[in-house]
Amino acid sequence: MAVEHWTDEMVDKLAESVKELREESKEFREELKELNIRFSAYQQASQWVVNLAFGLLATATITTIITAVFRK
Repeated sequence: MAVEHWTDEMVDKLAESVKELREESKEFREELKELNIRFSAYQQASQWVVNLAFGLLATATITTIITAVFRK
């Protein structure tokens, strides 16, 4: 098996690639933070909608029961 010797040009290319990957990784982390914030907001809004729906169902049920009791 032959041993490959790194030239200065090869090392420079590798260093540039690593630098680009670091920059991309930093951008992805920032984007991920923003997406997590959005997801949390959507999740909270969804929970509010579910709570509202259950509240409305409970109110409608109670109203129906009370109306039925007082009609007798």
